[in-house]
Amino acid sequence: MIYTAIGMAGSGALATFSYLRSRRTGTSYYAEAYGMTPATHRNYAIASAGFFALFLGLALAHQNAFAAVALAPFALLSILYATSFLRGFSDQDV
Repeated sequence: MIYTAIGMAGSGALATFSYLRSRRTGTSYYAEAYGMTPATHRNYAIASAGFFALFLGLALAHQNAFAAVALAPFALLSILYATSFLRGFSDQDV
C-alpha cells in the first residue's frame, strides 16, 4: 500500500505543478532556452495524470508489487521534468 500511496502523491503533485506551469502565459527564459513551452508542461501533466490513474487502479486492485515496478518509470519521468529546469549555463547561451 505504501508504493501506491507514494506513486499517487508524487504523480498528483507533478501533474498539478506541470498543469499550473502550462497555464502561464508570456515568454519566459525556460521556454526560449530550454524548450519548456506550455505544450511541454501540458504533456508532462498528461503523463503524470496517467501515472496517477495507474497507481489508483493498482491501489484498488491491491497490487503493491506492480506499484513498486511502476514507480521506476514514474521516477524517470519526474527526474526528466525536474532536470529540465536545472540545465544551467552553457556556451550556447552566450
